[in-house]
Amino acid sequence: MGMMDLFLKEKMAPEFAGIIKWFNTNPLTMKKLAGKVVLIDFWTYTCINCIRTLPFVKRMHEKYVKNGLAVIGVHSPEFDIEKSPHNVQKAISEMGIKYPVALDSGMQTWAAFENQYWPAKYLINADGMIIYRHFGEGGEAETEQAIQGALGIEAPLESAPKRNYSFLMSHETYAGSSRSEGLGSSVVCEPKYAKGGKASDSKGANVRGGGSENAHGVRSTGAASADNEECNRHVDNGDHVRDTIYLDGYWRQREECVELLSGKGSGKFSFRFIAREVNMVIEPHEAQTAKVSIEIKGKKEESDLPLSDAKLYNVFKTGDYAEGELTITFPKPASVFALTFG
Repeated sequence: MGMMDLFLKEKMAPEFAGIIKWFNTNPLTMKKLAGKVVLIDFWTYTCINCIRTLPFVKRMHEKYVKNGLAVIGVHSPEFDIEKSPHNVQKAISEMGIKYPVALDSGMQTWAAFENQYWPAKYLINADGMIIYRHFGEGGEAETEQAIQGALGIEAPLESAPKRNYSFLMSHETYAGSSRSEGLGSSVVCEPKYAKGGKASDSKGANVRGGGSENAHGVRSTGAASADNEECNRHVDNGDHVRDTIYLDGYWRQREECVELLSGKGSGKFSFRFIAREVNMVIEPHEAQTAKVSIEIKGKKEESDLPLSDAKLYNVFKTGDYAEGELTITFPKPASVFALTFG
């Protein structure tokens, strides 16, 4: 759930900064918007919380544009894939966004507003003052009332979606090393060269320990320690705890993601969760169809997941919270950035 900023001190809205591209409009400035009421929505296209609030933002644009409201989406990326104008343009088209969107790839406008959240809404009155802020999901009624107050009108409020989240629900989990809590699979380090200068086979491999433990006592894989070793082969023994990523195959952990390596065959990505839905940020390196397996209470369901774009994919959805085991088999190289739940 989100929160309204109860400690807001009204101040002048800063100018847009570092915008590398505008969508659905010619370049805008706060000066050009003077005299208008402006709703700024900080978002990014793989953020499930942002996606859930987009219907409300789009409705505010449709409902109040005739009254002088200017809705501006500021797309401030969480991952490098979201800095691509091509990817953002495709997301805007697929999501049906008609209002102006600024691509803030360098996070300069984000910094100018001193923002810290996705999504975040800032309401600016006709005098250019920030008069209201809301962070996260929810707060539709309060936000719309603030918009009406700034416009000097009254109208029936839109109905807010019902939200019912369980405290047992799995938390957002990042795959990259910068925010990872550790991988559950073991890493096998394979010598590049055996004695005599010939490449060694896998019989000379050894499983490396080390690393750090996450909250479940699972040890992270640690980093490759020697120049003559390749420590990218992951082995999953099938014994899983909740909220921990398990890999099988040849994967490399990068700062933002885990990457299934080219020329090394298929790879598996497994995760045990509690949720009604599971979403994953995936970048396929080439178009492919991954195999999704979900096991709940001993019952396994399998499905195909076509992958073509770098975006958020829904891989599981049901009506009630359930504890399940997710396994995705990627036949071709791909990168996985994060899992989010609902």
